[in-house]
Amino acid sequence: TAPMFNLMFAKYNIFLILLLVLYTVHAISPPIPQRQALVDFYKATNGKDWVKSDNWGTDLPIDQWFGVKLDKDGFVIELELFDNNLMGPIPESFCIGLPKIQTLYFSFNSLTGHLPKSFTECKEIINMWVKGNQFEGNLPEDIGKLSKLEWMDVHFNNFGGSIPDSIASLKQLRIFRAENNKFNGTLPPNIFSLPKLSDLFLFNNDLSGEIPNISNNSAIRYLLLFNNNIKGKLPTNLSNLLDLRLHNNHITGSIPYTYGNSSSLVTLRLDNNLLQGKIPQSVATNQKFVDCDLSGNEVVGNCGLCLC
Repeated sequence: TAPMFNLMFAKYNIFLILLLVLYTVHAISPPIPQRQALVDFYKATNGKDWVKSDNWGTDLPIDQWFGVKLDKDGFVIELELFDNNLMGPIPESFCIGLPKIQTLYFSFNSLTGHLPKSFTECKEIINMWVKGNQFEGNLPEDIGKLSKLEWMDVHFNNFGGSIPDSIASLKQLRIFRAENNKFNGTLPPNIFSLPKLSDLFLFNNDLSGEIPNISNNSAIRYLLLFNNNIKGKLPTNLSNLLDLRLHNNHITGSIPYTYGNSSSLVTLRLDNNLLQGKIPQSVATNQKFVDCDLSGNEVVGNCGLCLC
């Protein structure tokens, strides 16, 4: 009886292992198969007219489809399809079927419409490069759910509305480029509290309100907000800024003397605002400035190395 018992026990164990495998596969597999999500994307973006679409829609393994990269577990983590004549919207099934995607190279295409409502299901995304398309509408209000996002480049599109406050929850965000869109409203009040944000490019929009305070430990290095409708006074603390461009706004008040004492600032563009008062000597004589323009204001005094 012992051999019979051992055989039955072994079969039972195999049965349990099979159940565990099936459960695990079901648990980690996206609700929409990856292949289907890719095919949906191919069809929605006029895949037949892509510049390059090798093997897309065929029965070959998806890692042999042009621009598709998988991780060791077989999940799609990267799509490299920039400058490839993609035309049309990203379908709702995209992030539902590709929840492990980390990098989108979709720049310089003709993608249109709003980002899908399910876009924040791409919770593993690190790099979002969609510049130079024709997207419109708002960024998702819950974009702060993309907690691993480091680089968000959406410039040269037609995005509009306010920049969501939840963006201040993106603790890994280093670069946010959203210039040349139609964003309005104010900057998220806590945006400069992001510990890794170094580049903020929001010029050529319709932003208003005041510039939030910049904390002493801010990582911001490039702050480009020119050609908007920003009002209020200049931030007094520049932290480690290298490049400050605020020209063509409606900023009032005077120029802080701290701007001339900055050990890092090399570009200062404050031209065509509503600034008044005396130009601080520290600003006029700062030898580190490569580009300093204070013209088009009502400031007085020695311009020194700056344009007035």
